[in-house]
Amino acid sequence: MDVAIYPIFEESEPLEEMNRRPHMSKRGALTWFFGRGDELNVLLVGLGKAKTFRSTDCVKPQGVPGGLLK
Repeated sequence: MDVAIYPIFEESEPLEEMNRRPHMSKRGALTWFFGRGDELNVLLVGLGKAKTFRSTDCVKPQGVPGGLLK
């Protein structure tokens, strides 16, 4: 499955082909657009405000590893 991944800030210009809503660019937001037919699937990754973003935020572990669930 092919997917285009777009990281977006709250201040980013809206993508013309998508009807982006404000909550989609909040930090940690993930929005999946299913492609129709031969269209590409698209994943928007919300990064929050550009001035408070740190690249180290992208590598912080999230969730719980499966082995820790009981």
